[in-house]
Amino acid sequence: MHKNFAKIDSENRVKSIHVVDHADCQDENGEISDAVGIAYLTKIHGHSVWQPVVGQVGRMYHYSSTYNLFYPPRVFDSWTLDEAAGKWISPVTFPIALDYSITIDNPEDEDHGKTVTVQHAPKWDEANQRWVSGKNVPTAQIGTAVNVWNPNTSVWDLTNL
Repeated sequence: MHKNFAKIDSENRVKSIHVVDHADCQDENGEISDAVGIAYLTKIHGHSVWQPVVGQVGRMYHYSSTYNLFYPPRVFDSWTLDEAAGKWISPVTFPIALDYSITIDNPEDEDHGKTVTVQHAPKWDEANQRWVSGKNVPTAQIGTAVNVWNPNTSVWDLTNL
């Protein structure tokens, strides 16, 4: 077994992730100790600011000592950080309605004529500050239209590009 630790720089960014064997994290009672793991890493690397990692954390993530959590780098300039939650928030709320129904219209498909539920795959459009989805666009409008999430009505509006 092992334990992961993040090497933290002076700006609270993760510089690297280091794996330490449980044997090198055991205290005098044989218990796994973060402090012992940090002391081990400090001795080896000469760097003293480490944080234990639980979950997915990568290089350039930030560490919040206030909330004792990691959050990813900003992806879009318009998004704001909810540091307490450890995540970035878009200026437009993520779409709540993802499901839509389609009827399978392929005579060669054994499910021809059957109605199934599928989902939009929202992507953030930074230039226009909106959520868009290329799903459920009529065949004749593919490449010329996109679904745009309307947060006021909570529906997807088909919009020309």
